[in-house]
Amino acid sequence: MHPSHYKIFNRILVFLFIVVISSYSTFAQENTNRIIELLNARDWQNADIEIQNAIEINPDKEWLYSNQIWVKQNLKKYKEGIAIGKIGLTKWPESNKIKKGLSSILNASANDEINNKNFSEAIHLTNESLSLLSTDYSYYLLGKSYRELNDYKNAIHSFETGMKSFPNSKYFTEALPYTRYQQFKSILENELDESLVMQIKNYIENSINNLDKLKPYKDNYYNTRIVSLGLRKLGNQEYFESIYQTLSKIYPNDPDVWDNYGFEYYALIRDKRAVKKEEKLKAISYRKKAIAIYEKINPPRKEITNVSFPMKGKYYVLSQFEGSGMTHNGFAKYCYDFIRVDDNYLFTKQGTLGKQNSDYYNFGEKVYSIADGIVTDLVTDQIDNDPGGYSSSANYVSVDHNGYTSFYAHLKQNSINVKLGDKIEKGTLLGLSGNSGMSVESHLHFCLNDKNWVSIPFRFKKAKIKTKSTEILSDRPYMEEEIVEFK
Repeated sequence: MHPSHYKIFNRILVFLFIVVISSYSTFAQENTNRIIELLNARDWQNADIEIQNAIEINPDKEWLYSNQIWVKQNLKKYKEGIAIGKIGLTKWPESNKIKKGLSSILNASANDEINNKNFSEAIHLTNESLSLLSTDYSYYLLGKSYRELNDYKNAIHSFETGMKSFPNSKYFTEALPYTRYQQFKSILENELDESLVMQIKNYIENSINNLDKLKPYKDNYYNTRIVSLGLRKLGNQEYFESIYQTLSKIYPNDPDVWDNYGFEYYALIRDKRAVKKEEKLKAISYRKKAIAIYEKINPPRKEITNVSFPMKGKYYVLSQFEGSGMTHNGFAKYCYDFIRVDDNYLFTKQGTLGKQNSDYYNFGEKVYSIADGIVTDLVTDQIDNDPGGYSSSANYVSVDHNGYTSFYAHLKQNSINVKLGDKIEKGTLLGLSGNSGMSVESHLHFCLNDKNWVSIPFRFKKAKIKTKSTEILSDRPYMEEEIVEFK
């Protein structure tokens, strides 16, 4: 070939190479633009296809792998995304983008395994994620997985490590105290001995140290539950007093501390024996202090009027608003206790001795919702006390009425006729009156509560009220020892 021909041929090859490169560059740019458009539009399905095609043409673009992991995560194709992440990490072992994407999809997969109750696999995935990148979410998922396996020690360690590494993270605000609370409840199932006493005291004192002093006492829910349950389990009055003296110094003007002080003090003694008069008055004084503080810091709460009756028939008023009972003071200031009577105003049926619940007219009486509402809370499995007996936990129903909640307590075991979340109408049968909880004879404890679960003043619609000296038709508040007729 003539030399001049070589020159022409080489020029043609160079021209063709430039054309090919230019065409490829144009295609690559168009392909890149297309992928970016799909990612911005969150069109994960088509983005997945386009990125895969681009990887096959040019497998050495790091950004394709990092974005492919992200796309697979959004498509919930976790195994595929993890596999792509590991290939990418092999190619670019120091890539922060690949590490971040792989860590994220490992966490997403772990969360999915938790939802499917595959907790051991979730632990494996989150540990793998943490080996790539330390994140608060990884520690949260790891702790949650351990907790679901009742491995509270490792769960708490994971949450504490996460909190130490990420002190501003909100993941551990509830998770850590809740897990400590769950662990604490598990040890309460054991028989009380010297070792358990020391454990419980450590939990109580650590919970007090862990209180967020900038929040009201009640907003430290899990820590305060540990304190209450622990003191109840110990039953040591002297230790109880020392703990509440500490709490009252930390929160001198917190109504919840004083209300709990009075209530728990009374319950602690009553679980062992009859409460002496001076002890009862002491408990009531603490609870009165609580409601005085509460009503001072909260605006006046409007009295609710024309309230329908929760039962039907004639009832003796055992306890009135701010009455002689400890359970009708403090936050429960505006609560009544009612017990059914016959036409002769007797509690028990003729020929019975009142030694069995069935001897009482009240036991098994129907209890109705006083208005339309939604069932927000209930307990139905607590055993009814024998007359004269006593226990701390009652069966009850709470119904929200868009602004206030009605509360019906001491119901008969397994008699509740509604379910949590039920939308019910006025007059709906809720259950039967029983003798559960802090009750020595069958009666109904009834009140209306505000959003903070503090009782509010109310009046029933007009009823026939029999006093010691007269009989009237009125909607005024009832007094102890009066007879009211509900229709």
